[in-house]
Amino acid sequence: MGPPDRGGAAGPGQRRRRLLRPRRLRPAGVDPAIFTSDEDDHAAVAAARAVCSGCPVRLACRLYAYEANPNPYGVYAGETQTERVAKLQLRARLAADEREEATP
Repeated sequence: MGPPDRGGAAGPGQRRRRLLRPRRLRPAGVDPAIFTSDEDDHAAVAAARAVCSGCPVRLACRLYAYEANPNPYGVYAGETQTERVAKLQLRARLAADEREEATP
């Protein structure tokens, strides 16, 4: 496989972020349907997590899921959409608390 596709656009005054696109992150020989099954399909989610656990680009996948599209459907880097949303909400609350504490 060649170098991964890179993407990401920068707006005015923003640093350009290079993010791996998930279509190039799918491992060969793995049915991609396990990554987009319903969260209630515990067997499929467990299978996706098993693939993700040994994936060498897990961090890039997580960054894509959080930064490029913070609410993508399916399993990214071993996390479901519900888990990512909860983590992003927690991160936002913690950041707001830090800003509030820093304000004199």
